[in-house]
Amino acid sequence: MMRVLGFIGSLSIASTAFSQAILPTLFAGNNVGDNITSFRVNPDGSLTTIGSFAAGDGPQTISLSPDGKWLAVGHGTASVTTEELRIFQVNADGTLTPRLTTLVPDSPLDVLWTSNSNLCVTKTGSPSNVQSFIWDPGANTLTSVDTEPTGSFNSFLLSDGSHLWANDSTGSTIRAFSVAPNGLLALVEAQPTNPYFAVALGLTRDNRFMYGAGGISGDGNRILGYRVNPDGSLDPTSPTDFTSPGESPKNFAFSENGLYAFVGHGTDATIQTFTINSVTGELTATGASYDVGLQGTLGEIVVMGNMLYACDNSTAIDGRAGVIALRINGDGSLTELNLFPSGGARTDYLAAWPGIPEPGTALPLAALLGIAARRLRGAR
Repeated sequence: MMRVLGFIGSLSIASTAFSQAILPTLFAGNNVGDNITSFRVNPDGSLTTIGSFAAGDGPQTISLSPDGKWLAVGHGTASVTTEELRIFQVNADGTLTPRLTTLVPDSPLDVLWTSNSNLCVTKTGSPSNVQSFIWDPGANTLTSVDTEPTGSFNSFLLSDGSHLWANDSTGSTIRAFSVAPNGLLALVEAQPTNPYFAVALGLTRDNRFMYGAGGISGDGNRILGYRVNPDGSLDPTSPTDFTSPGESPKNFAFSENGLYAFVGHGTDATIQTFTINSVTGELTATGASYDVGLQGTLGEIVVMGNMLYACDNSTAIDGRAGVIALRINGDGSLTELNLFPSGGARTDYLAAWPGIPEPGTALPLAALLGIAARRLRGAR
C-alpha cells in the first residue's frame, strides 16, 4: 500500500466528473483468488461489495494513485524472470476497468505511486532494485525512466511524494531517495538498522516520524523509530527502538488525528495500539489490541476516518476470512463491527479512497494522507 502517500494538501473540488470513485471505496487484493474486490464504505463503516475484478495470477501488492484514478497491481508466480504488472482505471461507481498489462522483472513484491504519474516497482532478489516508471494514461503507456539498487532484499516501499524509502531486510538498511517530477531517483542515504531489520515501514500523518517493523529480528518484538529530515534522510529517535507486546511487528496504520499508531503482527496475528509522542516520536503501548486469530492470518491494515480495516486471509480455525471492519474508539482501542467476505481467497492487501466531497467543498489533507495504504506484503 497505505504507507502514507505524499503531501497532497487541501483539494477544492468543483465537479464530480472524475474517473475516481465518487463515494468512499476500499479495494482488497485476493492473492489466491487472483482478483481485486471493490467495497463501498458506508457511513457506519460497514462494507458493501461493488464487485470482483480479475487480476493476473497471484496478486501480491496493490497501490492506489494519490488522485484515486489508477490502481496498480503486482503479481507473483513461479516465474523467476518476469511477472505481470497491471494498471486498472477506477470508475466513478468504484468498479475497475483494465487499462494496461505489462511485464516487470521478478519479483515485484511492492508497487507504489509517488505521484499520479510516477509508479515505483521493486525487483526483489539478490540483488534488489527499484524501477521508476512514468504512466501516460492518454497513450496508455508505462515507460521506465530510472532503476536504482536497493540492496539484498527490498520488499517494501514508502513515499511522501518527494522522497522514496526502500527497506533491505537482509542487508539491515533503509535507503532514502529523492524523487524528481520526471520520476528520476537520487540516493540520499543508506541508513543502517543493525542489529535489527525492517520488514515494513510506516510514516506518521505529519511526515515527521518513520517506523520500521522489526519482524522476527532481535527478540521478535522490535519497532524501529526515526525522525525524518527535510531531505528525506533519517535520524534514529531516542530511544532508537520500542517494545511491542505483540510478536513479529509487520505493518502500520495511523489514526487520522495523529494520536495513535496501529501495528500489525505476524506471529500472533494481533493489532496493537500505541500512543505517539508528538515531540519525540516515542511509541507507548496502550495495552489495547485486537486478535485476528491464527499465526500469519493478519494481512494489510488501513485507517479510513474512525475505522480500521484489516485483512483476515484464512478460514483456518474460526471458519471466516475477508476484511474486518474495526471501530477506533477514543482511547485507541478497537471494536469489531463485522467481517465482510472479499469474494476471493487469501485477502492480504488493501487500498482506500475517501471519496469526492460535494461540489465547492474542500477535501481535508487528513482524509488523503496515508489512505492508499501500503503495506505489509508477506512478512510486513
